[in-house]
Amino acid sequence: MRKKNFILILVLLAIISGVVLKIGEILGFLNEIWWLYTICVVFFTLFTLLMYYLSSVAANSTNKNLFIQIVMLGVLIKMIFTATLIFVYRELVKPYDNWFLLYIAIVYFLYTIFEVRFMSNIGKGVSSFHDDE
Repeated sequence: MRKKNFILILVLLAIISGVVLKIGEILGFLNEIWWLYTICVVFFTLFTLLMYYLSSVAANSTNKNLFIQIVMLGVLIKMIFTATLIFVYRELVKPYDNWFLLYIAIVYFLYTIFEVRFMSNIGKGVSSFHDDE
C-alpha cells in the first residue's frame, strides 16, 4: 500500500470512528464514555501511523527479523494500552454495565484489520513508507 493510500485510508478510518462515536452519542449509548472512545481513536490512529513508518523501515532493513519483532511489539503495546485503559476506566468510573467494551472492541478491531492489511503488503515488499506514488 502506497503512503498516500495508507494515509487516506487511515483518515477515512478515523472519520468512520468519529461517525460511530456521534451515532452512539445521538442514541444515548456514548454520553458517558465519549472521552474514552476519543482516547482510543486518537491513540490507535497515531499508533498505526507510527507502526507504518517503523514496519516500512524494518522491511527495508538487512535484519530480516526486525520486521517480525516490530509487528510483535506493536501488537503487545496495543493490547497493553487497551487493557490498561479498560482497567483504569472501570476503576475510576465504575460503570453499571459493560457496553463500553463493545465500542472499544469495535475501534480495536477496525484498526487491527487495517494494520494487518497494510503490514501484509509491507512484509511482502510491496510498499515502502518512502514511496511517493
